Parts: sequence; structure tokens; C-alpha cells
Amino acid sequence: MWVFALRETLWNCLTHPVYAFNYGYLAFDSEGRVNQKFLDAENLTAVSMIPPIPFPGESPNIVHAGNKFAEKRFKNEFTWLPTPELE
Repeated sequence: MWVFALRETLWNCLTHPVYAFNYGYLAFDSEGRVNQKFLDAENLTAVSMIPPIPFPGESPNIVHAGNKFAEKRFKNEFTWLPTPELE
């Protein structure tokens, strides 16, 4: 019975439309392995994109822009958009 459930699950997944594609880089070292330093830098930047939680009693006029800079860095260093010929 689990095979049927798995088949139905896969079929349902395949019938849903694709809403977005994300393109990024994957760096390799000289031995053909994933470059861990690059992956760590990407993960650190991704975590830095999380908006900060304001402290209790903090003025609403304070702007924490660190996450906005992290979003720009992530877009510039870790993502790319294909040309129309590649899509």
C-alpha cells in the first residue's frame, strides 16, 4: 500500500506548477569537492538576511539596515540570472 501512496504523492508533486526558479553558484575546490568556505560564506550571508527583532522599548525611528545590505550582497555574490537564451 505504501508504494501506491508514494506514487500518488509523486504524481501530485509533478502536477503542481512551478512558480519560481532560483539560480546560484556552486564553487568547487581543486579536488572537485564543494568549496566549504564558499558554502559557509553563502550560509552566513543568508542568515544575515533575517530581519532583526527590535528590542522592547526601542524607538521605531531606528533603522537596522544590516539585513538589507546582506540581501544585496547575497544577490551580487551568490545568485545569477540566466540570459533568455539559457532559459
